[in-house]
Amino acid sequence: MKLSVKHLRKIIKEEAAKVKRSKRFTLSSFLFEQDEETEASGNLGDAPKGTAIDKTTNVKDVDPVEIANQLLSGDDNSPIVQSAQVGKPWIEFTGAAGKAWIEKIGPDVFVKRLKDLADKVPTTGLPKKVMPFLPGPDDAKGTYADVEDALTPGGNYNIDVAEPFKEAAWKKGMRFLMEKEEEQKEKKVKGNKGGRPPAPNSFAGLDDPDSQEFMTAGLEDGDPGDDKITITKGGGVVASDAIPTQSNILIYKSLGMAVNGTAGGDLDAWAGTGGEILDGHHRWAATMLNDPTAEMGTAGQVDLGALDDPQDVLKYLTAIGNALGNPTKLESRKRKNNVILERWQKLSGLIKE
Repeated sequence: MKLSVKHLRKIIKEEAAKVKRSKRFTLSSFLFEQDEETEASGNLGDAPKGTAIDKTTNVKDVDPVEIANQLLSGDDNSPIVQSAQVGKPWIEFTGAAGKAWIEKIGPDVFVKRLKDLADKVPTTGLPKKVMPFLPGPDDAKGTYADVEDALTPGGNYNIDVAEPFKEAAWKKGMRFLMEKEEEQKEKKVKGNKGGRPPAPNSFAGLDDPDSQEFMTAGLEDGDPGDDKITITKGGGVVASDAIPTQSNILIYKSLGMAVNGTAGGDLDAWAGTGGEILDGHHRWAATMLNDPTAEMGTAGQVDLGALDDPQDVLKYLTAIGNALGNPTKLESRKRKNNVILERWQKLSGLIKE
């Protein structure tokens, strides 16, 4: 017999009425339901469920209790330990090392710190592909002095961030025309108090003529003293007071660095003058797990309020890093698609765990 829409609606209403009649919203039943939910999510010391963790898993997307239980198991094959096997000694750790680490700081403390870390990470923010890679780390080219020179008038460099703007050579073709049209619209609506930062990896290294053009445009725009973004050398920020600007912070990298001892100190990370993290998010996350009260030494601090949009300041810093020879670490779309495909294959039974 074919089930009509009218008949189906009647069945649903009858079942809903039965549920409503049988439901007793007493305090005891509510607490019982809450206990069931807590138990379902797991307790510290339980056998881990083996929840999958991979190299794309964000700290905001994990259950802190499950991560704690995976560490407490000491199992080299647990997902969290396996995800950290990346061929980098400052990230990799064994099951035994993870167990010793969490027992030392205390499982309860770990769970709280991981929750606090996740709460501080913004749900939206600049992705890694547009975050600045600036001098400081051993693998970065250039010096603090180069960045300071680019952000302040005079010297060998000065980027163009305030009117009048030079029509730089790195703005080319249709993209240039579209940006000019957008700038004209903004002038009519709210005024244009800042230029347009180039896309990540528009140039690479100071041998590139486009890099030279970008780094010196402020000296050649008709007003060589107008382009300034405040920058201070050194300084520091307490981890718990720091403000992350990147939304994609990976659990395997944060935890791996924490287990391997990253906790404050001179991390050569960059920050905003208000404590905003510009680089070194995973070093900050590791410090949050080891000691939230620790101070992170910074290579420099930049005023993100210098332009109308703080994100424009970050994009200019990214371009400065590119010009000095530090390409932005773009995410591989192919790799991401492969991960998604593999998950669907596992769900469909095409491949086994």
